[in-house]
Amino acid sequence: MITLERFQSDEMVTLGHLLDENSEILCYTLELPWLNNQHEISCIPLGIYNVEPYSSPLHPDVLHVLNVPDRTAILIHPGNTVADVRGCICVGDSLGTIHGVQAVLNSQKTFAMLKEKLPDSFELNVISELSVFSNS
Repeated sequence: MITLERFQSDEMVTLGHLLDENSEILCYTLELPWLNNQHEISCIPLGIYNVEPYSSPLHPDVLHVLNVPDRTAILIHPGNTVADVRGCICVGDSLGTIHGVQAVLNSQKTFAMLKEKLPDSFELNVISELSVFSNS
């Protein structure tokens, strides 16, 4: 099982690590803040989800997070800031800022690495010790 461990969240952004089966860090993650699972403006709730490959003209060759309660079209894909997501998960090899906004960096390269390392389909366990998620 792959784990997304959230370690920071505020009114602007949620940051985490993607961990492999041995709890080794694969990359950083960036999501929207927790806004009670609202469509396109919130990160997803804590829980275990199936992930499968997905491709469309708008989002070619990405990963689809399935069975998110009351949500659809949750993807793991390249992107740097919250401007690049609508409830999805962006990945990068480091944290930084872009135009003064919190970001994950080297997202395209990081996503390509994940596609090589991860199985085509897997379970994703989204966890956090942060109190903001305790009532998810």
